[in-house]
Amino acid sequence: MKLLFTLSRRFPWRTLLTLAGIAFAGISEGFGISALLPLLNTVFNQKMQAGGAARVPSEWSSFLDQAVQGALAIIGLSPTVTALLSLFVGCIILKCIIIYLANKQIGYTVALIATEMRLSLLKSLFATRWEYFIRQPIGQLTNGIAFEANRASTAFHFGAKMAAMVIEATIYMILAFLVSWQATLLALGGGVFILVVLRRLIRKTRRAGQRQTTHMQDLVAQMTDILISIKPLKAMAREESADAVLTDRTRRLNRALQKQVLSKAALGSFQEPLITVFLVLCLYAALSYWNLSLTSILVMVLFVAKILKQVQKIQNEYANLAEYDSAYWSLLDKITNASKAREVLTGNLKPELKTAIRLDSVSFSYDQNVVLNDVSLAVPAGTFVVLCGPSGSGKTTIADLLIGLLRPQHGEIWIDDLPISQVNIRS
Repeated sequence: MKLLFTLSRRFPWRTLLTLAGIAFAGISEGFGISALLPLLNTVFNQKMQAGGAARVPSEWSSFLDQAVQGALAIIGLSPTVTALLSLFVGCIILKCIIIYLANKQIGYTVALIATEMRLSLLKSLFATRWEYFIRQPIGQLTNGIAFEANRASTAFHFGAKMAAMVIEATIYMILAFLVSWQATLLALGGGVFILVVLRRLIRKTRRAGQRQTTHMQDLVAQMTDILISIKPLKAMAREESADAVLTDRTRRLNRALQKQVLSKAALGSFQEPLITVFLVLCLYAALSYWNLSLTSILVMVLFVAKILKQVQKIQNEYANLAEYDSAYWSLLDKITNASKAREVLTGNLKPELKTAIRLDSVSFSYDQNVVLNDVSLAVPAGTFVVLCGPSGSGKTTIADLLIGLLRPQHGEIWIDDLPISQVNIRS
């Protein structure tokens, strides 16, 4: 849920527009279903007048009946069978149109989230300090762009669908309450019971999704590094070792995927019988204890069934959200860490190399690995200078310091008489 709230703050008007449309669609469908109550009352009362008095509808169902008839009166229609059936069909068609528009808006938002997160990662990486950039595994960054951005946007898709179903379930509960508050409370209790009993399966799905994100990231990172080095590996006949590493990561990813599939399968298997039990309890109570007319019972059962099915769908969408949201937080961490490592450009003077560029008592280290210690070096303008030495002696580090990619931890670099910290590095 935290992910849905976070993305809703980033795209507030799109989220509000989508949820408002879904709420209106739910109201439209609920009003259409409510039209069945006066329709059934009319038909059953006509059938039962010949054989005896019909059971008196409850106060709330009478209110719902009157509300539908009042709405028909506003548009100049009488509550005939034809008018009520037309109202029911019209409301369902209107609901479908609105849901299509809302889903279209969700689709645009999903694509926008994936695109913006990819661009944010790219821009943050290109603006980082060089020493941060060269330490990042290429495969992890590739995985963030290719897979995690898609999974993050998919998580929003599931979250938006879940929010829409919560709105629809709330509307159904209000309408069911107007028919029978007892049945509504029983259905609500059943929904809460289902959510609580099966929450452990949701946690398992979330953990499996987190493992998928981690193992996929490791697999892509190692595969990228191995493919870059495939020539020396084959030259040394060591490709079997690389294959063993990738096979191990692939099997770990497979185990995480199996656990996620089993958890979701178990969730679907246990939901159906629980929903059936509570629906039967509502029907039994309505027939045996509550003073409801037959038409009210039929409409009540319809609403209660929809409420319980919505609870099932909400839990399923939440399971999907829990499976995918770890990719969003993983990608967000990459963007945040890259933003914190942003290169700060302080100089604004234009460099002019006329005399020499000099290292003056420069020291530099990568973490605890000291590469240069109190090094001084002058490179005269207009000359060629060759740095010779074994691997790791600091040749590349000196070149990176001279062009401003790296900054010395001690000492200073001079371009003629200007310290490099005052020079416009891009110039």
